[in-house]
Amino acid sequence: MKAESLGFLETLFSSVMALLEVCLKERLFWRYTLHQDETRIGRGSENDLVLTDPLVSRLHAVVLREADHFVIIDRSTNGTFVNKERIDRVLLSNEDRIEIGDFTLTYHSESPSRQSAEKDASNHQTTIIRAYNERTNRLTFEKFFLIFCQKGKTHRFPVDKTRVRIGSARENDITIQDPSVSRYHAVIQYREEQFQLRDLNSAEGTYLHEKQVQEAILTAGSTVRFGKVEVEFASATEGAMLTPIQESPYPAMAGHSPQMRKIYALIKKVSASNAPILVQGETGTGKELVARAIHALGDRANGPFVVINCGAIPKNLIESEFFGHKKGAFTGSDAERAGAFERAHKGTIFLDEIGELPLDLQPRLLRVIEDKSVTRVGGNEPQPTDFRLVTATNRKLEEEVPRGNFRQDLYFRIGVVPITLPPLRERKEDIPVLLEHVLKAKAQEMGRAPTTMKISNMAKTKLMMHDWPGNVRELRNVIERALLMTDKDEIDAEDLTFTPISRDEVEEVLVKGDLSLEEVEKRVILHTLKAHNWDKKITAEVLGVAYSTLWAKLKKYNITA
Repeated sequence: MKAESLGFLETLFSSVMALLEVCLKERLFWRYTLHQDETRIGRGSENDLVLTDPLVSRLHAVVLREADHFVIIDRSTNGTFVNKERIDRVLLSNEDRIEIGDFTLTYHSESPSRQSAEKDASNHQTTIIRAYNERTNRLTFEKFFLIFCQKGKTHRFPVDKTRVRIGSARENDITIQDPSVSRYHAVIQYREEQFQLRDLNSAEGTYLHEKQVQEAILTAGSTVRFGKVEVEFASATEGAMLTPIQESPYPAMAGHSPQMRKIYALIKKVSASNAPILVQGETGTGKELVARAIHALGDRANGPFVVINCGAIPKNLIESEFFGHKKGAFTGSDAERAGAFERAHKGTIFLDEIGELPLDLQPRLLRVIEDKSVTRVGGNEPQPTDFRLVTATNRKLEEEVPRGNFRQDLYFRIGVVPITLPPLRERKEDIPVLLEHVLKAKAQEMGRAPTTMKISNMAKTKLMMHDWPGNVRELRNVIERALLMTDKDEIDAEDLTFTPISRDEVEEVLVKGDLSLEEVEKRVILHTLKAHNWDKKITAEVLGVAYSTLWAKLKKYNITA
């Protein structure tokens, strides 16, 4: 060892040594020595202490040396807690317990032993990549994937071997057909609880976060480029790690199918955190209901719940609706107004139809999510706001990203925890439970006694045979229509009316020839309006969309009677 290195270690060990003991579910992972003036902690690979957990922000917290003490500063979305209290900045004392995501870091003002300190001081970066399985009470590895887009398709390859070779040749574990990718371009190896990336002398190089590398450590969220092909190194949590819940944790939700019991468990799990949630599913599956359940079950239940439909706001007013405006910022702004993110302070903001958000507004939304502050239109001063973000879409955003309709960085930021709702046709065993639930609610709304209302067996059979293109919303509308049309105490089969567009009608609308998706949508809306005498409320019900969404579509396609 060189003399200067020995001198450095002597100086290091003669001074007071401080360290962090990193634990997950009371199991010790690592002792990390605070040997620098600044130690960065987070999910991103650029940090000194990397915690690959969905609840951990890319840069979550910073520990700074101040004279003979250390302070910790929060930089996160979900919060840093010291001794159970959320902090912005605090001076650390011996044995303080720091909670970051699911990890607990215990601060020690002195190292337990010189031997462990010597081991830790030699590590300039520590990466923890394990996850805890609460169901089996044991440690398991996360699932890791390489995700990349090529020719309009998203490819997702599991990194489930100790050695994964990447290149354009077919014999590789992951084959990427691109002229810029060498036959044997790179390899990912799992060693010493780390994923190590190594370039195999490729022609156009391997890049990590746009810096060319020969060897590097990969963590969840790392962006890698093989030649000109950009790849995301991502982790995923297995659904099997959650124990299904038999009963709904939220009264407004109903169903006992295996799919819904897993959804219940996921809702209960994520509601305790502040991680951004992306709810996906077809129109009418109950995405807003999931958002309300997460809000009601979390520690923000007493705060506001702000709903914004991204597809129903005119483009020229979206910024004002999101971020607010100063008086005189634009024509008609006669008074100062707080935006949705400010109104959601200490509560939850639900952005419905996030897939409809204009592309030019997406970078600003990303910045608000990262910074937790907004600047009103016409203003200069950022206003801090503390919100929990839940978004929803019936689009497949993973397909919209390669088409250039949705920013990849925003997609990864809002989708920390994705929840996908199954369509009703895939969980028809829930229909009897939903019928009872909907019938009771609708009967009460209409002033009828829910205990006297019944549904005949023939009606139940008819409901079970229907395909439900409008999902639970359509079921609710069908029952409400039946209650309105009958004075009896029992709903029979003839009381149930469905107004779907048949296959023949669709073929009639879609005349032969290639049509864009927008043209198809426009024709179906126009056809349904004409079929129902231009009654917009009925048309919205038939199409299985919100009334505000239909209005936005009519304006978008310039459809008038």
